[in-house]
Order: sequence, then structure tokens, then C-alpha cells
Amino acid sequence: MSPLESLRSRLTDIQPSGQGFKARCPAHDDRKSSLSVREGDDGRALIKCFAGCETRDILEALGMTWADLFDSGQDGDASERRDRRIVTTYDYRDDVGTLLYQVVRYEPKDFRQRRPDGAGGWLWNLDGVQRVLYRLPDLGAADQAVPVFLVEGEKDADNLVAAGLVATTNAGGAAKWQDDFAEALRGRTVIVLPDNDDAGRRHADQMTRSLHEVAEEVKILDLPGLPPKGDVSDWLTAGGTSEELRRLAAEAPAWSPGAEPSGTRSSGTTAQDRTWPPPLQDPAYHGLVGDVVRTLDPHTEADPAAILTNLLVMVGSAAGGGPTCGSVRLATGSTSTSSTSARLQRGARGPRTQDHVCSWARRTGRGIPAW
Repeated sequence: MSPLESLRSRLTDIQPSGQGFKARCPAHDDRKSSLSVREGDDGRALIKCFAGCETRDILEALGMTWADLFDSGQDGDASERRDRRIVTTYDYRDDVGTLLYQVVRYEPKDFRQRRPDGAGGWLWNLDGVQRVLYRLPDLGAADQAVPVFLVEGEKDADNLVAAGLVATTNAGGAAKWQDDFAEALRGRTVIVLPDNDDAGRRHADQMTRSLHEVAEEVKILDLPGLPPKGDVSDWLTAGGTSEELRRLAAEAPAWSPGAEPSGTRSSGTTAQDRTWPPPLQDPAYHGLVGDVVRTLDPHTEADPAAILTNLLVMVGSAAGGGPTCGSVRLATGSTSTSSTSARLQRGARGPRTQDHVCSWARRTGRGIPAW
């Protein structure tokens, strides 16, 4: 079965559209058939939800993986599927211990989610399933006065529990926090331990703001000495102890509205190690330009604030009475010697940022900016 046929068999309300078809997106309550599906030149399936759902969430809702979008005849795909194996599962249970769903970890590293089908098997989606925090029964049984460490990932939570601490996380990692998770931590002291990257810091700030009105006290603890993209498991492996973690947590200041975002507060790191500028908050990503910034962010090392500023200049010039988009030069010239401008132009994690913007400009018909 081809990738397109596999998708067609799982989707509903299918209607022909262009070179492919459209259907209801399974990742949200779709009433307008927002999901576009077509075949790429290399045989892979190309999917896009015009309501903004991430491809990963769509695949998860369908019980599929990224590999399922590729023709099994393509080099490397069949062997990848044969070699993939489950290395561990993480149970998510309600407050009385009933299994609601699992996060499944594969090697090579990949994650999927599944729920019991009631007949001894599994359904590879979470349709209609209540989302809860990891190790929820343990949270309910723990002393209310004991701090809870909130981390990014089940492995980190398990490692902290093994060290004698109370810990939890949410499924899916960064950007998957839901505000209703906060209720399980009502009245508790919560210590948020962010991963040492921009996504981790944004995730920490999101959770902290969600918990502020519910928890007794919330702190963000930036662990000293973490390598780039490091986490609390790396910190423990490097010699950190539960006693030291308790001490650092006790000494960390309580978070309050207006506090410095994660990554800018003191944590034993040098000024050069701290993140600047602070991560943008969600309101900054409002509208189409914000959607473009979110699309570009995973493919470049440029600061989202720099991308947003340049796009606003470009779109503002195009929409106003000034030059057309084809002659707009993004506002990098005056700061061309800064590291931010250099990173914006370089885009070291993938194709150049301006290539992504030009591609976006072509698709939207707004013209191609000059660089």
C-alpha cells in the first residue's frame, strides 16, 4: 500500500483537491476538511493542516510515524522499519491507577502514543482519552509539603524518582503542556527544570505561567554546568546528587509575573552562557507572521525575535504604500556586524533563513524580498 493509500484508508470526509485530496484533520475538531494530502515527486506523502496542526500531531492521531509517509521501496526505509524496536514504555494512569495511555520509545529514537483497545491490544491514537501528568498516582500519594520537580521527558522524571524525589512531566515534551495539568499540582511547591535549549526554556516559562495561580510556589531552576541541549539526567550522570538538587531548589527564587524568563536568571553559569534575547511569549506569534516564524524556527539558529522583526518590516512595506515585496530588503543592514544578524543570514541548522522566506513569499504571492 502506498503512503497516499494508507492515509486515505485512515482519513474521513475525503474530497478531490488539486493533485491530491483533502480530508478532515484528525488532530483537531475539524469541520472544514482542513487537511491537504498529495504525493511528492519522490513518492512520499505530503500533508498539511491549514488550521495549523503539526505534522507530528496528525501522524500521532492516525497511529502513524514519519516513516509511513515514505514509499517503502525508497532506499533505507524498509530497513529502518525492520530495525526499529521498542525499548521502553511509559504508562500514563489516572489518579486511581487505571492505565489511560502509553508513550512508546523506539530505537532508533522515536516516540509514539497508544491506548488500550479494551481487548488486550492497542489503538495507536489518543482519540477521546483524558490527558494527565506522568506518574499521577505517585503525585497523589506524596506528601503535600514535598516539592515536585517538573521536567521535560519521562526518562528525566524516572531518574529523579529513582534518586528519591517526586517528579512528573507531560507527554510529548516541549510545547505540549495543557493548562488543565496544573490542577494536579494545586497547592504544591513546583520546581521546573528546563532543558538547556530555547525550546526547553520556552516550555518552562509556559508551565510556570500556567501554574502560578494554582501552585503554592513555583520556581524555575536552571541547573549549573549543563551542556547545550542538556537535561537533568545529564546533570545527574555528571555527578549531581539529590541532596544538591534539593539545596539548589531551596535557594532558587520563587517565580512571579515580571520575573526574568528562564535562561537569564543566575544558575551558576556565566553571562555568556545565558540566553539573549529572552524567548518570545505566545502573544508575539499572533497571526500569519507569527505562523511563519514558528515554521522557520526549527530550521535556523536565528533568534525568533530577529526573524519576527525582519518579517514585520517586509510585510509592513509590502502592505503599505512603500516598495513592493520584490524590492524590499529586510532590515539587517544596520546590524550586519551583530551575531544576531549573522545568525539570521547564516541559518546554520538548515537552509538559509532567507531561502525559507523567499519560498514563503512565492507561495503567498507577496513577491520575493531582496537580500
